[in-house]
Amino acid sequence: MTALAAVHPGPAQYPRRQCLQAPASQSFLVQLAGPGELFDACSRVARRFCGHSMMFSLCGIELAEAALHVPEDDPLGARMVRYAAAIEIPPGSLLVSAQVMVGWDGRRPVLHAHGYVALPQGGLLGGHLSPNRCHFRSRGSHVRGRLTVASGADLAPVLDEETGFRLLTPIPAPEVA
Repeated sequence: MTALAAVHPGPAQYPRRQCLQAPASQSFLVQLAGPGELFDACSRVARRFCGHSMMFSLCGIELAEAALHVPEDDPLGARMVRYAAAIEIPPGSLLVSAQVMVGWDGRRPVLHAHGYVALPQGGLLGGHLSPNRCHFRSRGSHVRGRLTVASGADLAPVLDEETGFRLLTPIPAPEVA
């Protein structure tokens, strides 16, 4: 497997919004019930804060199994970024660090996660964590993470014409009556 540097095809053809300032945020420790699937566990916690954009910061989680994706060249050159087939992560690997962003499609949480995994035989892999395929173990009844919840700015899945992905894009939070 060879890691490739993504080459941007030139100036952006579509306007991009890089950030949107949220007027308030809170950050605190949360517990993810386990063992279980990482995206499901984060979604259960996220539903308590429905409509608010948020990010989980996780580290030191033992994996029962997982999969991740890394970018590859698009042979047709049609997309700036394309993900390769999933790389299977063996049991006993350690999720060293992960960041899980949460946006909303109506009342449904939409998660996007990147992480680094230490393999049992040595080595470190990093990439896009695969939803429904990241099962973790817990030495106790749960694992801990840090959750930051932003109020007043949401993340919504919006089709990005350049990459062909639905990216979590900052949008102003709807006015609450």
